[in-house]
Amino acid sequence: MPQNYEDELDLSLSATEFVLSEDNRPDRTRLMTILGSLNLLPHEMNAAIKQLSGGQKAKILLASFDYKNNNILVLDEPTRNISPTSNIEITKVLKAYQDSILTISHDWQFLHEVCDVIYELDNDALKEVSLEAYE
Repeated sequence: MPQNYEDELDLSLSATEFVLSEDNRPDRTRLMTILGSLNLLPHEMNAAIKQLSGGQKAKILLASFDYKNNNILVLDEPTRNISPTSNIEITKVLKAYQDSILTISHDWQFLHEVCDVIYELDNDALKEVSLEAYE
């Protein structure tokens, strides 16, 4: 998930159209469950993506990753430029994610809630760090 996640979305499609567009055997019920878990309302799921907020767009991209059963998520500043409400919802979904997440973030609260192991790039070296050191 890049920082500029809008670049990954076809803004003319709805959330459901975007996620299901590459699926040969779409499971609409499963997708609605995923989008609903991110607190997207039915009218938001069916509206053109260009009409939605930045946080809603981030949720759609995240939902597409979840729907496609990716084994690893690579996220670049996933909580950047989203509302506190969307931040909570996205954090909740990522916290429940069963596979691996590789993320770059300056949001220590997010990292503390979602990550089991954290590394920091410092002076050209990668080292494991404890979040408690930043509290």
